[in-house]
Amino acid sequence: MRATSEFGLNSSSFLALAMILSSEDNRLNPSHLSAALIASRTNVTRLADDLVGSGWVSRKPCTQDRRRVELSLTPSGRKLILAVLPVIWQRIEQQWSDFSPAEITEFDRLLRKMLEGLRHFRMAS
Repeated sequence: MRATSEFGLNSSSFLALAMILSSEDNRLNPSHLSAALIASRTNVTRLADDLVGSGWVSRKPCTQDRRRVELSLTPSGRKLILAVLPVIWQRIEQQWSDFSPAEITEFDRLLRKMLEGLRHFRMAS
């Protein structure tokens, strides 16, 4: 995602900011972020440290469980991700511009078929 590097983000930091933005109350537990990014908790801790150090995210105690923390966007983090998203969407639209609506529909169908096959594979192992 070269577009994100123009904003000082790598793909993990972009995805983390986007996930926090789209989460309930713009707060996310690092464990959920770890699972979604398929990253170790150690890696997510480093990522969170970088985001906090950049001033884009803050750590706050969880309101329901004092042993947990939640990551939330700072005003500058929210401003950044809202500036990056239109650029990313434009790039995505450019990537799909050569495909017809029928091709996009077929691609979607095939990906869903593949996903269902992977589910069956996981259940069998």
